Formats: sequence, structure tokens, C-alpha cells
Amino acid sequence: MLEATQAIDLSNINLSGIIPETLGGCRNLFSLDLSGNKLSVPIPAKPFSQLTVLTSMNLSRNDLDGQIPESLAELKHLTAPDLSHNQLKLCQSSLIETTQFVF
Repeated sequence: MLEATQAIDLSNINLSGIIPETLGGCRNLFSLDLSGNKLSVPIPAKPFSQLTVLTSMNLSRNDLDGQIPESLAELKHLTAPDLSHNQLKLCQSSLIETTQFVF
């Protein structure tokens, strides 16, 4: 069932906690919007490494912290992911440095 999901918009609904690992099961996901919630802790690397067709992602206006996982920079179709209004840091990686993240 998750594999057929192409877009998820759960913005501005007061979600809290972490981004679930099961998100990686959405292998056909091209758009993800979790903005304007209360998601916290670092962005998990594992689920995003499996979202190979993701083109649009908005995680802005949450309480995410820590380093941006390199798996986000490895997503070839993802353009200008919006990570603004969080407490995220770039890690020292050539892939991360060449990706245009919106802070």
C-alpha cells in the first residue's frame, strides 16, 4: 500500500515526534510536505535513502536539529528541498555542499 503513494501533504496539522522509518516504504513518493509541524530530533537518513524518485520536499518550520543526512544529497531528482526555520547544520560532505538546500 505504501509503495503506491506518490504525494504526502501533512503540513500544518501539529504533528509531533520523529519522521518515521516507514516513510522509506513509499518508493514512488515524488512530493513530501511535512512543514509547519512540531517534528523534532535529527532527520533520519534511512527512509530518505529509499525515496529515489522524490522531487519536492518541504520540512520547514519544525523543530528539527542536528546534521542534514548525506542521503538527502544523494537524491538525484530532489530540487531545492526546503529545510528552513529548523536548527539544522550542514555536514562536511562534498555531496551536501553541492546540493541547494533552502535554509
